Amino acid sequence: MNRKWTAIALLAIVLAAGPALAEDVPNVMTSQGVVRNAAGDVVNGVYALTFKLHNAQQDGQLLWSETKNNVVVENGVYTTTLGTISPLPASLFQQNDSVWLGLSVEGETELPRVRVTSVAYAFQARTAVTAESATGVDCTGCIGEDALDFDPLTEEELANGNLTVNGVVSATMFVGDGSGLTGISSPQGTCSDGWFVKGIAGDGTLVCEEVASAISSVDGLAGGTLNGSLAVTGDLEVVGTATVGGEDVCTSAGNCGDTLAQLTCDPGQVAMYSDNIWDCGTVVQNVPQNPCVGVNDVLTWTGDAFECKTLTGTGPSGGNAQGFELLDSWGYTWDGMMRPSMKYTEAEELCESLDARLPTPTEIWRVSQNQTKLFGPMATGDWLWTAVHYSATGHTMGRTNDGNMDYSGDTSSRNFRCVWTNNTKEYFTGNHCYGPVGNECFPLALQGDLYVIDGWDRPNVRYSSATAECAFYYSHLPDAGRMTQAIRSGLPNGSNSHLWTSDSVTWQSSNMRYHHMMRWSGVNLNFNDYWDEGHAYHDSNEYRFRCVGVSAQHAATPVEVANATQSKTYFTTTKEEESAKTITDAIDTCFNKGGHLASSNELYELVNNTVSSGSDQWMWTADWIGNWSGHWRILLVKWAGTISGIDAADGAYTTEGSRQNNDTRPFRCVWYPVDPDYAGPDTCNGGCYEVLVADTDPPVKMWMDKQDRNSTNWAGSSQVCYLAGAFLPNRRDMLEMIRASLPQGTNNWLWTSEAETVNSGSHPLMNMIRWAGVNDTLTDDQNYTWGHTSEGRHFRCLWTNELR
Repeated sequence: MNRKWTAIALLAIVLAAGPALAEDVPNVMTSQGVVRNAAGDVVNGVYALTFKLHNAQQDGQLLWSETKNNVVVENGVYTTTLGTISPLPASLFQQNDSVWLGLSVEGETELPRVRVTSVAYAFQARTAVTAESATGVDCTGCIGEDALDFDPLTEEELANGNLTVNGVVSATMFVGDGSGLTGISSPQGTCSDGWFVKGIAGDGTLVCEEVASAISSVDGLAGGTLNGSLAVTGDLEVVGTATVGGEDVCTSAGNCGDTLAQLTCDPGQVAMYSDNIWDCGTVVQNVPQNPCVGVNDVLTWTGDAFECKTLTGTGPSGGNAQGFELLDSWGYTWDGMMRPSMKYTEAEELCESLDARLPTPTEIWRVSQNQTKLFGPMATGDWLWTAVHYSATGHTMGRTNDGNMDYSGDTSSRNFRCVWTNNTKEYFTGNHCYGPVGNECFPLALQGDLYVIDGWDRPNVRYSSATAECAFYYSHLPDAGRMTQAIRSGLPNGSNSHLWTSDSVTWQSSNMRYHHMMRWSGVNLNFNDYWDEGHAYHDSNEYRFRCVGVSAQHAATPVEVANATQSKTYFTTTKEEESAKTITDAIDTCFNKGGHLASSNELYELVNNTVSSGSDQWMWTADWIGNWSGHWRILLVKWAGTISGIDAADGAYTTEGSRQNNDTRPFRCVWYPVDPDYAGPDTCNGGCYEVLVADTDPPVKMWMDKQDRNSTNWAGSSQVCYLAGAFLPNRRDMLEMIRASLPQGTNNWLWTSEAETVNSGSHPLMNMIRWAGVNDTLTDDQNYTWGHTSEGRHFRCLWTNELR
């Protein structure tokens, strides 16, 4: 990972004010500092700064965090107020002997922390302090009057006018009429006509200067003619009529017509500015969709009709926008008018030829009439192409009038709009996230604080479209464990709508393909994933979703993978499948190569990047989805040749199969990027068990608690691991670590992060595992069961330097 920032001088200041009662103390503070680049030079620009408060100078506990996405840095200096997004707890300074402020720039590694000291308006000052209560306070280290080498001037002496200064007094103003001042020369003299006062000399005489654009008048500025240019730096009030060259000043051409206040239009007419005057024109009911065919021709209004005019180099689109440009709140530039219908590949190629692209479903959703109303009366019910696959042969469509989504085969002809984006970073940051403007991403204290998640829900789409859109923005659909960690850490703006997670489950009453869902309202720090916070729905239904991803530049895996191909999300796999093995042997094969058996969602992401050479054989995935007739059911995926997307609800690409002891299937391994600066946890429960997954540079490592943690419900276990900077491991992780000789198995049932199934009218059921002592031969079908999320179970936490 590239590190761009090497030095920062950071100062944290609690806002100062006069004495106040406890309830008046604001839970905000100002941070100011200097940012330098790797060369030591100060920088200028707008940056995303993440601030975190800890209880120690190094490591320690995370007390609070907040990301400011648009902080202005001038000559290296920034100033911002902390606590406006995530309020600072009132007890933060009361309960901690020391508080340290850390800063990271653009998601990079946190810079050296500085200690925060609370000044006049301190958070600790929760009661009023009077002069009497301060009597006898021991001011250790205070500077007394006897330590000064001069006599300080008292307020009483100033009030009596006893101020004697040997030297020069400089001031921007004096208060009073100045009648008592001595030694100051009064201004003397006048300036000739056409000359103006430039200053006053030391002896009091005026310094005059001739100005060519003088205003001549017989009575000061009460009348006269402006014969040259006039620069006005403040308000200018004109009494009467202003003229230029003898003509009244109303327009740039000196022409006065009706003002808007004077203009009266007939019914069916609107006020229009044309030919340098305001006039009434007829409202056009039907705007032509595509009257312009020339390069850089745009549709413009002449006052009577729309005509084509050639515009070049104007605006972010360079004059290429259809009709005119529209700028949305997130800084994206849009075609002002809808383009004519085309097949998908034709529409995609046209936008790319204009240095633009097709929008995503979320981008259409957020500018629709139900949201920010970007297109106004131009918003229609026409289905528009988006850049997001929903299947191997089709894309998602959206409407600008209501933000709804639909799906179409790529050979159909649809209208579309091109969009010019302002974020070219190839990782999940800024307005790649969806959230309030300037604070789109919500930071997570995981993996060196590299992960962020959307601040708002994205629109209702099918599961396959949600997976594809997250991958489009270099991010992932979160699994149930990470989603729970985000909600319980204060993820805002819960809409109480069910959101997709990447965890495959099935209902026990059928073999249909379902995924685990979650919902909450506002902020829910006590989220438990009970019924009906947790649920499951079929992949063909439409639900909202959020994406999670890495907020800093990073490379693909350091492992040398033969015959490799890579997704947009930096996942790596091989161009061809591994030969058929049992699922336990498949897990071992991938782990011994420094990777992992791919989950179904990871395969969907890779397929969206046109991974080649599908054999059309059902492959194992790392998704266990229940146990029937004494055999575990596992989600299977297949495709033939090279395709661009998979509809998870399509039985031609996904199904489920029984895990028999001797069953063998092909499979794919996946390798993740690595954070080279992450050195692992400081402490684990009972010590840290470290496994070297790949001896590369940097190495690939995993760590896990050596002892079980105390029993709690499922969501509580996810939060405990989050507070330790770790993840709750999934079933694949647990099997890998146990087969790598994870010690001290107690035969307690331990939670994993993986959902297995959801019973109608019941809590979600999560996978659990157990073993005794050391068991490096445990297989994928031994000692597994599931439990309700409300039950109390033991668990262990997992750390890794992989960026998953």
